[in-house]
Amino acid sequence: LPDSMAPAVVKVAHGFVILLESSDSFVPEPGKEWVTVLDATGREVLRRAIGLDTPGTTATRIDDAALTAAGVLVVTVTLWSEEGRGANVLAEYDIASGRHSRTIRIDPHGCLRLAEASGGGVWCLGGDVEKQNAKRHDFDVVLRFSLAGDLERSLLPRSELALSQLAPRGETFPQLISAGDRAAAWLPGNEALLSWSQDGGAARRIALSAQETPDGVKPDDELAFGPGGRIVVLRTLPGSGP
Repeated sequence: LPDSMAPAVVKVAHGFVILLESSDSFVPEPGKEWVTVLDATGREVLRRAIGLDTPGTTATRIDDAALTAAGVLVVTVTLWSEEGRGANVLAEYDIASGRHSRTIRIDPHGCLRLAEASGGGVWCLGGDVEKQNAKRHDFDVVLRFSLAGDLERSLLPRSELALSQLAPRGETFPQLISAGDRAAAWLPGNEALLSWSQDGGAARRIALSAQETPDGVKPDDELAFGPGGRIVVLRTLPGSGP
């Protein structure tokens, strides 16, 4: 990758690599945050500055992206207008053509993390932004949206979770993953993974033993589903030498 490309997040899905380049600013200007998609050969198939597709936007922040099996790239974005009003949207792009398909406003919900949902659509980890800002806990933190923007399912009540606040970046970095018929989330402060069936049913807690993760899950750790649906915690350990 060129030195100018400093992705904050690298994701792999359906034979493509998704690169999310973030700005140091919490509310960057349009054109400061980019999403790039490479195919298996390293060829660039899509590169867009998120926010430029929406007229009147003065600031934009990318939080995450997910690619569906149908070739639709979904990016969760927060946009700000000239009047300072914010909007939470899902921006969709067609990988085959590289074109912007549509932008769907999902307020009052916000998405910090995205993962593909089986059968189309995406899982969103976030919840009701207005209620969270008011320090209310009467909302679910995991939502399932169709590609048309319809809210199809919600689960994991905020009132039952031990966390101070869901933040997009920093020490309270949450994670969301999916594969096959399962999905899972890591929420800082819970000391357990929360896993659920994509087809329905309640979420279950998977405790992390001290032997598996001596220091818990850290912000820089990556979660993934391994063979047989086993959840794997990937960690880069400090070392010496090249």
